[in-house]
Amino acid sequence: MRFFPLLAALCAVTVTAADRPNIILLMGDDHGWAETGYYGHPHLKTPVMDEMATKGLRLDHFYAGHPSCSPTRGSVLTGRHPNRYGTFAPGYSLRPQEITIAHLLAKAGYLCGHFGKWHVGPVKKSSPTNPRAMGFHEYVSHDNFYEMDPPFSRNGGLPVVIKGEGSEVTIDETLRFIEDAKKREAPFLAVVWFGSPHEPYSGLAKDLALYDNLPKEYAERKVRLTSNETGRPTQRPLRDVLRERYAEITAMDRAIGKLRTRLAELNLRDNTVLWYCGDNGSPRSYGRVVTPFRAEKGSVYEGGIRVPGLIEWPAKIKKGRVSKVNGVTSDMLPTLCAWAGVEPPARPLDGISLAPLVEGKMNTRPKPIGFWSFNSRRATRDGAKPYLTAAQQQGTTPLVKFAGNIRTRNFRNYHQPPIEAEDFGGSRVWLDNRFKLVIPAKAGAAPELYDLQKEPAEETNLAEKHPDRTARMSRELRSWQSSVLNSLRERDYSDSWGKATDAVPEFYAASDVPESTVALTQYWAGVAAKAWGNFGPVEFWVVGKDVSAAKALDEKYCAVRKRKDPKYNVNHCAQRGHNFVQYAKEGQAGLNTRRNENELWSGFLITMAAKNPSPAEDDYKVVVMHEMFHVYQHAHIHSRNWAERRALTGGNAWWMEGGAEYMAQLLYSRQPGVRNDYLRDKMKHKLRSATKLREGESIRDIPYGRRGIIGYDLGAWFVAYVIHKTSEEAFRVGFYRDLNAKGFEGAFKKNFGKSSKALLGKFHNIFLKLPPEQQLKILPNK
Repeated sequence: MRFFPLLAALCAVTVTAADRPNIILLMGDDHGWAETGYYGHPHLKTPVMDEMATKGLRLDHFYAGHPSCSPTRGSVLTGRHPNRYGTFAPGYSLRPQEITIAHLLAKAGYLCGHFGKWHVGPVKKSSPTNPRAMGFHEYVSHDNFYEMDPPFSRNGGLPVVIKGEGSEVTIDETLRFIEDAKKREAPFLAVVWFGSPHEPYSGLAKDLALYDNLPKEYAERKVRLTSNETGRPTQRPLRDVLRERYAEITAMDRAIGKLRTRLAELNLRDNTVLWYCGDNGSPRSYGRVVTPFRAEKGSVYEGGIRVPGLIEWPAKIKKGRVSKVNGVTSDMLPTLCAWAGVEPPARPLDGISLAPLVEGKMNTRPKPIGFWSFNSRRATRDGAKPYLTAAQQQGTTPLVKFAGNIRTRNFRNYHQPPIEAEDFGGSRVWLDNRFKLVIPAKAGAAPELYDLQKEPAEETNLAEKHPDRTARMSRELRSWQSSVLNSLRERDYSDSWGKATDAVPEFYAASDVPESTVALTQYWAGVAAKAWGNFGPVEFWVVGKDVSAAKALDEKYCAVRKRKDPKYNVNHCAQRGHNFVQYAKEGQAGLNTRRNENELWSGFLITMAAKNPSPAEDDYKVVVMHEMFHVYQHAHIHSRNWAERRALTGGNAWWMEGGAEYMAQLLYSRQPGVRNDYLRDKMKHKLRSATKLREGESIRDIPYGRRGIIGYDLGAWFVAYVIHKTSEEAFRVGFYRDLNAKGFEGAFKKNFGKSSKALLGKFHNIFLKLPPEQQLKILPNK
């Protein structure tokens, strides 16, 4: 099989200091898409947001990263899906190793502050996930939501009650921070997360009065929510509940107006970005009075994840626009990095930069969005170890609503146990520009497909009508989940190269590749991993015969490369030598080992094509395992230096290709149902290459290329010869264990007793001159 090294040049982000905006990220708590005046709500009054929607960029297809609050907040801070770091649900903390937008912008000279609801860890000083630990210079924050007279912690101090309406208090603290940043002549990032309109609800008299005349029929329905008096669940008339909820939204809207006015007074308005959104859909307590969508908070249907989205930036957005392009809270970090001239983190990101959208240069989203409500019980099974101590995760800021018998909130996070098939469960979504794939949480549930352009209410399941699209999107979703689970197992925090892992390979397939071929490839990759150890990360790219489908897969490949390494040169990718179009035309397979000094991401990229061999042939199964043994070989070469890595391979095809070929054929011959003489027949055929050797030529000297097959065939025989002289364990375990420390020759001599030159001499001068029947005797019986 071919081995194609591929180097990527680094690309720099260039933004001048004068271009860098101040940035304010605003988020409402449980504020759903339909609960704004600008979408025609019959009761709500949100004049400030309405003006922002008219003058700024209105994001009609903006999504929370998760249908609940803590996970979505994590996605804002990290640009990553919350399942990557175990923030599965409300009350799950971040992990301290996560890189946040505050970490990144602080290094670029921004003054960073957080104000209001935090909810991704305790805000006390000793917490390893408080706002300061996660990159913010200043914070006035609460562990969770809050009402009137909020008890805030200032920079980790004990909670202190600040009198006033909750949203206004939050903005007042934000403005103090902004005024200080102006005095310092520093650009600033202010993350402002309101406690409104989360239940239990309350409001100022002037705001409540606006909603005294809600329809009387609302009083006939009761909804369940928390009592402000007892902190326990109660039921109240919907009319009374909405009066208070709407009052909170109006007060929050007014507080945003106060912020905008003061920015103008400080001459900061023009080059300050205001980006507002909700953290999830509206809760059940809003009674579904007005909504075009299915379901609510907690659901991956539109009502649970589509939220208001507004961007105002007078210097760049000169007139109001409406965008139908899908956006998500994970996009905030890469977008802010682009605006600030900062490189995004060198780890898997799920968001993309929406800077081109703001500039009017993006009409469709270049990659889908994944949503996933992970079954958090899978994180705590088998005595899973907590990520942080109970003391570190204990909250301090009080709130009205009880959690058990306490009025504060504690947090949790766990070291994820080894990945199992059940870990792919839970409600999940793959959202393309137009179509949305939903797989419900129930085991074995059939996939659902919706056309959101025609029917945003998600009532007509099109999965049976579009089976190919459903299958393709299901594959893409599964591959994305594999990447997320690899992150969940902490693969992003350290270089685990050369260590066995339970990380599962990611699979990507061209649109003309049947699901059965992907399943076949997955199965035989699993057989190899079980036999030799699972190393990675590994991506499989399965190509069919259709050139246009292969070209589309090439585009997907380049997008994945850019996502995993933000510095990756996409232009180089598009022009790389052996792309998927060539595989579609010529067939065969190949491994691309990405491990060098110029790239941030290390891993293995395996391409499998639909011919030479085809999936219908036994050889296809062997080729999958051949490439997996290459993964094993290269995983045991730790250096990032290309010359050093090549020296440890033995050079040319004889050792690496011969080893992969023999080990793959040997493993296949041992599988149930494979005929007893399989290995003998395959190896006998390879002996024909001995007749093609030139006088005095060694297999070591035969390069890849036209005569490379001789190195493959006789290299396989040489490895069989070495194993016969020593043992399979000496070859597969001992040699590769010693390779980095002792070098190729040192490891060879230690494990096989002679130098490679000496053993090759005996192989050429004695073994290859034996009659075939004697040569075949060194092969093991099944």
